[in-house]
Amino acid sequence: MNNLEVKLARPELWQGDLVAEVLIDGEVFPEPAYFIDVDDFFSALEKQDSTMLMCGSCGDPFCCGIGVQTEIVKEGWRWDQKFLDWRQVYTAASTIFSAVEELCQQKDEVWVAGKQIQDRLQFYRKALKDLRTRAFPGE
Repeated sequence: MNNLEVKLARPELWQGDLVAEVLIDGEVFPEPAYFIDVDDFFSALEKQDSTMLMCGSCGDPFCCGIGVQTEIVKEGWRWDQKFLDWRQVYTAASTIFSAVEELCQQKDEVWVAGKQIQDRLQFYRKALKDLRTRAFPGE
């Protein structure tokens, strides 16, 4: 099992309100200056097999986007050759969701990975609830 961590920051060079950098086993994934596309992250949690977008520092997925193959299995979530425990994925997703929700309460428009996301909060909340069921079965 690989160790997952998410670091949130306000972008400096990147257009948007929030970036979520992924570290797997202490290393930036897939490479430095790439961030989760938040909408793709939550969407991939709802699909058996998916390609999740990681976007480079320019914020334009057509310029520097990288697709990460994901697969949902009972024991965890596969990202390319990495295997992530559902509890760690839930912690990361909760961190991202809380930051996005807080930003949506503060601003009329919130942009993450080039997308305005206020209208997607209900979908993210549902994905997080479904993820909790995977991460903590029987609770």
